[in-house]
Amino acid sequence: MIVTETRHDVYTKDRDALARWMRRRRVSVRELAFRVSTRKRTWSRGTIGNIRAGHQRYVDSDLADLIAEYLDVPWEEIFTDRSSTVQREVARFA
Repeated sequence: MIVTETRHDVYTKDRDALARWMRRRRVSVRELAFRVSTRKRTWSRGTIGNIRAGHQRYVDSDLADLIAEYLDVPWEEIFTDRSSTVQREVARFA
C-alpha cells in the first residue's frame, strides 16, 4: 500500500540572517542555546553554531519558533518553510 503524506520542513532563510539578528540583540551562541532549551529538549551550542554558520540548513520547527521568539524577530526574517508531498510504500498487516 502506498501512503501519501505532506511534510513541512524549516530552513534558514540565508546563512547570515541568524548571525545578524544575534549581533543586533547581543546574544552569543552559548546564551541562545541555553535560552531556547526546554525541559523537553536541550539544544547544544554546536547545533546553534552550525545553524548560524550555515553548516546546518534544516532546523527543527520547534527550535525555529523558540529562536525567533527569544530574539524577538518575525519568524520569516530568519526562517522559511517548504511543504512537499512524500509517497512511501508500507506493508499491510492482516
